[in-house]
Formats: sequence, structure tokens, C-alpha cells
Amino acid sequence: MSRNLYALLVGINQYHPRSHVPHLKGCVNDILGMQAYLEGRLSTDDFHLQMQTLLDAQATRQNIIDGFRQHLSQAKSDDVVLVYYAGHGAQASAPEAFWPVSPSRMMETLVCYDSRIDRDHWDLADKELAQLISEIARSQPHITVVLDCCHSGSGTRTIVGTRRAEPDFRERPLESFLLTVEEANAIEKQTKDQQANTSGTRSLSPAGMQLPAGRHVVLAACQNIEEAKEYLGSGQPRGAFSYFLQASLTKSSGRLSYRDLFKRTSALIHSNTPAQSPQLDATHAEDLEQLFLGGAIAPTTPYFTLSHHPDHGWIVDGGAIHGLQGPTAEETTLLEIFPLETTLEATTPKQRPETSAAITQAGITQVLPQLSKIEIDEPLDIAETYKAVVMSSPLPPLQVFVDGNESDAEALKQAIATTAPNEQPSLYVQSVDQLAGADLKIIATEQRYQITSVTDDRPLVTATSGESRISKTVQNLEHIARWKAIADLTGPPGSQIQGAIGLKIYTGTEPSHKAATEITDPCIRLSYTYSDRHHTWHQPLFRIKLSNNSHKTLYCALLYLNQQYKVDVIKPDGVNSLMRLLPGQELWFANGAALSGEVTDALWEQGITEAQDLLKLIACTEEFDPSLITLQALGQPMTTIGSRDLGNTKGLNRLMARITNREVEQQTTRAIRLVQQTQIYTDWATTQTAFTFVRPKHPNHKKQ
Repeated sequence: MSRNLYALLVGINQYHPRSHVPHLKGCVNDILGMQAYLEGRLSTDDFHLQMQTLLDAQATRQNIIDGFRQHLSQAKSDDVVLVYYAGHGAQASAPEAFWPVSPSRMMETLVCYDSRIDRDHWDLADKELAQLISEIARSQPHITVVLDCCHSGSGTRTIVGTRRAEPDFRERPLESFLLTVEEANAIEKQTKDQQANTSGTRSLSPAGMQLPAGRHVVLAACQNIEEAKEYLGSGQPRGAFSYFLQASLTKSSGRLSYRDLFKRTSALIHSNTPAQSPQLDATHAEDLEQLFLGGAIAPTTPYFTLSHHPDHGWIVDGGAIHGLQGPTAEETTLLEIFPLETTLEATTPKQRPETSAAITQAGITQVLPQLSKIEIDEPLDIAETYKAVVMSSPLPPLQVFVDGNESDAEALKQAIATTAPNEQPSLYVQSVDQLAGADLKIIATEQRYQITSVTDDRPLVTATSGESRISKTVQNLEHIARWKAIADLTGPPGSQIQGAIGLKIYTGTEPSHKAATEITDPCIRLSYTYSDRHHTWHQPLFRIKLSNNSHKTLYCALLYLNQQYKVDVIKPDGVNSLMRLLPGQELWFANGAALSGEVTDALWEQGITEAQDLLKLIACTEEFDPSLITLQALGQPMTTIGSRDLGNTKGLNRLMARITNREVEQQTTRAIRLVQQTQIYTDWATTQTAFTFVRPKHPNHKKQ
């Protein structure tokens, strides 16, 4: 039976001039990106897409309300509903009658295009949004809510832009609301009753909005004490949350659960946008394990189809919405081309040919939304169709903005432009002329360089000074670029094991892993414990369980990335880097031994009580060498790969080596031809979890 996906997509960049609400830049792009994703990736065999898009002046308060009551209300029990809002969030004074359900006497709101233009136009309050979702939930469809906006909080505004409007302190009459006080109280009571009876429910959404107990999943851009930032992604202004959420979706095979999607998105944001922590919640905790949009996204194959187009020449049937990347100045996405009848599903190395069946290789020259143009090394029959498998994707350089003392800034820019052999530009770092879109900022003062976050000028590493300050700064930047490339590393588009690898986190103070309790909260925060007896802090402990839900044997490695830009391989037995998981197997990592998180003494003594680290799992259908992407802490020497033999079947090894040493293999189609033995197709994927470790200052004791 065919089902429907009802989507209401709302994006507002330009607000009504009389509203005096500041404009934004990336919201419309967020919505257009999601619209293209749904149109290109929906499982059309099972679903019909029923989409309403409201942009800028279309997104009036009444039109949004009508979108719920006239469009989304058509959804039945077998259907899926998506509400996606990108724009300003704010707060507004709550009428006295709502104070019992609004203890702060403030409401969280979504700012509509015509909000605040006069005394009769208001934001859409959280209680009204709750009422609208409750009305849809009566028919019991699968409901997903995505909010890329700020809500409560008083964080400092940033140069890159945030999605938080000023509070509306006007006295709002009760009759202007969509619901009565009695209905608001009923929603509150229903939510509290469900919270008491169902594990994992909350009366507030992660973003601080009052949402109903009607069954739904909500993904929000940030905590209610943070701000949702704008970001320059792929050359266009975007919301940071939307950009990395949609990047996670496009690079997956379409089989991601909400929890896995959130973990991937959260880890990308942590490594690229400090001080923003996306949130995930559900009225029913088990829904977090469901596939995104209830499985409405079609699973992709491990290959694309290559054919000759009369207008575009050679193309593959995958584009931006499938996670393919266009060429950069130095690199392009590389493909291996196989005959159409080639089987790529061999499950053991013995079943694979000694050499690859690939006919030739190709490089992408242009990426369009649903197809990509390519250049082929060898001539092919234009009447035939072929299979194309992604070998590698570009590693974009870290973009840095240098500000401050003019002469010192120019000296650093010149060093970045000539640091590679033969005075070529750095392959890892690129200086840019505008702060918008930069990954990092360097503040140049006389005889000193400080690398900071672009959002809040927060120092990221110790400032460099002295005679070697320029070369040290470039080395630090290249080190950070390598770390970010590892943090952002994901499997190829179409990976068939993405979503099939499971990583669960457990905590417990007992020595035996049998006493461990699974952490079901998708936002993992683990705190130190203080011993009054010994006057010492004890690091938080956690344990890991891995599972293989695929039909293939997988080789798995765990990487630990910390705030000192260090990457370690966690060895399960102290010697070997890989764990072997048979199909359907579930195992405790390191036989259930406890791992620990850390806020280092150096950070703690500076008053820094929280550290945000990443745990990354890489799974591959063949053995590989994860030590290729280990990094020492920033400031320590890096071991380069040089001419080390990477093996003829280790496509993943070559990619990892390229991250830490790009001279291993020049990534152009002409240079790729020089590789004498082609790589055999392997499948690999990643999943990762962001941790926050908390080591508070004890009120009555000093550190011993």
C-alpha cells in the first residue's frame, strides 16, 4: 500500500520591514537543500511526496498555521509528517493565565515573516505549536520536527550570525492564541502523564520549546542556552545545523536511524562549530532507533550508473543529493568503472579476483543536484552502460582568516602560500579574505599569532611567538586541518554497511561490565566524581558494545579524538588495532574493560571544566591500518607515511594516508593512471559519538 510523506518546509531570510527583525542569510538555502533531498531520495515505490514550502514573505503566521491544519492534517496512521523550520527563534512574555505552565513567565516562539508588524501580529508560541502538532498526532502518523533556530538563552551574538531575535515583551491578549488556557493545561497534563508512564519522555523539547505528548521525534539545532549559528557551507550561507544534518543524510545509504543520524550530525558540528550542541529527543525513546522519516528514504546501491548523455557527455546518476562532491583546486572525486554485469558483493577476500575488474578510472568535473559530469581516462562505448564506484573524495583545505597587525598578517599569508615543496601553497590550509565562511581565525599581533574560533574568538591552542612563530603557526594549522579531516571522515556514498554497525555506550562504577547501564540519552555527558575521603577527582568510566547487523564480516577500529587535536587508536587487547565482527555478532569492546574520559589538569587549572571529545568507529569489509591517521597532541612531532607500502587492496588505507600526507598519491585522474595495480572494491563506513566530560570545581576542596 502506497503511503504519503507530508512535508511543511518553512525558511525565512527576509522578514517584513515593519517587524524590525534582523534578516538572516542561510534559511532559504536550508529549505531548498531539504526539498532537493526529499525529491531526489524519497522511496517512490512506497511513498508519495506531498510537500508545501513557505519561503520569506510566504511564511506568514496564518500561512504556517494553514500549513498544519490544511496540509499536514491530511496525514493518516500509515503516513509520515515532516515539519522543518529554519529562521529566527525568540522568547515572548506569557499572559498571566499561562504562568502555571510557564514558570519563567516567558514562552519560546518561532518568528514568522509578519510577526510583530503591529499590535495584532504575533510570533507562533510554543504552546500554539504544541496544539498544532497535537491535532496532527490524533491520526497517529509518524511525526518528525526539525528546528534550526535559537530559542531561550542569552549567548553573545557572533559575527557569523545567529538565529535568535530579540524577545517580544508586549502584553499579548489571550484571544490571540490558537488555544485556550484549558487546552494548554490539558496538553501540559497529557505530557506529564506520559512522562510518568513512558521511559525517556520529557515535557520540554531539547530546544526549550513546549511540545505536546503526541508521539513525535524532534531534532533541534542547539540547547536552550545556546545559539543556532549560520555557516558558509559549499560556498553558500547555511544554518550550521541544517548543513551538517543534510550532509549526514546525503552521505548515508538512506538507512540511518534517528540516533545514528544525530550522532553523525553532532560529531560534525562539534568538530566545526564550537559552542553549539544539537539536541535530539522523542516522546517514546524507542522511536530513536527507527529509520529517519520512518524509512521513507530509499536505500542506495553501492555503485552509481555511468552512461553517455547527449547533452552532458559521460555522467553518473548521482549528484549533490547523493553525497558526491565536486572538484576543488587540487582534487576531485575519483571513480572506478566496471562492466555492468560485474558483481561487487563478494563477501570474503578469497571470493575476490586477484586484480580488480575495473576497466578504467574517471574523475568528476561537475556535480549537479541529481547527476554528475565526469571525465574518463580511457574511451568507452557510448552505447553501453557501466557501474561506477567511488574511490575517494576531495579533502577541502582548512580556510583561515588572518586579522590584526597588517605586516604580521601578510607574513603568515605568504607562508601559507609557499609552505609546500617548491614553494607551492599548503595542501591543507588556505587563507581567505573574509571571516564569513572561514573555519578558523588567526589574530596577528606584533611578534605573536593566536589561533581562535571564528564564532567567539576563543583561543584553540597556545599562541606562538619568537623567531619561529610563523612556521609553528602554519604547522599548527596543518595539524588542525588533518584532525578535522579525520573527524569529518565518512564512508563512501552508497555504503551498504552504513547503519549496519552499532556502537552502544554503557556506564557503571562496578569493575565488571555486567553491571554497566546503557546510556540512552543521545547527548552524552559524563561527570567526574569527587572522593571526600581521598580529596581526589575520579574520571568518568564508560564501556562500549559493538554489533554487526550486516551479512558481511567487518573489521572495526575505534579512534579517540580530543580537544588537544590528538587522535588515538584504542586497542582492544593492548596490541591489535582491529576487532573482527562476524555477521550478526555483538561484542563488548576490549571484553568490557572500562575506558575513561578526561578533562586534563592543564585545562582544569585554567578553569575549563568541560571537554568535548569524539569517539569514532570505522568498519570495513577488509582489514586496514587505522594507525595511518593517528596524530600526536598539537605541538608534538608528526610521523609521516612517506613511501610506506600501503598494499594493493587497501583503498581505505590510501585515503587515510592522504589525510596525513597528501604527497602519497596525487589526486588527479592523470596521476591515478600511474598506480600499476588497481584497487579491489571495499565497503566501509563510520559512526561516531560526541562526549562531554565534566570536571567541576569542588566547592570545599582544592585539587590535591
